[in-house]
Amino acid sequence: CQTPDLAAAVVFYGGRLIYGEITENKPASPVDLVGHIRCPILCLYGGADASIPLPDIERLRDTLEKHRKRFEFKIYPGAPHAFFNETREFYRPAESADAWQRTLRFLENHLRR
Repeated sequence: CQTPDLAAAVVFYGGRLIYGEITENKPASPVDLVGHIRCPILCLYGGADASIPLPDIERLRDTLEKHRKRFEFKIYPGAPHAFFNETREFYRPAESADAWQRTLRFLENHLRR
């Protein structure tokens, strides 16, 4: 989302938002780089995602808001990681259908034709 050519971005349960340790190879956590985002972003997360702690997800949302970024954010209560993947046991049809419709609307609103 830092490239000027990118018109919009959609994130389905993107993890590793906060690094446990800052190193030379990882000088900042992704959540701390939100200020550099240039394009609108849609973030879709499961509220019961065991691999992405809810406080990290909420921190991302709060940081996007703090930096006044153009974003939409949806946390699906009770939905696990990979809720959109119909080949996995974690698939959630209702949440997936809603996420897909949100994605289509978001991209339609932000992509130039």
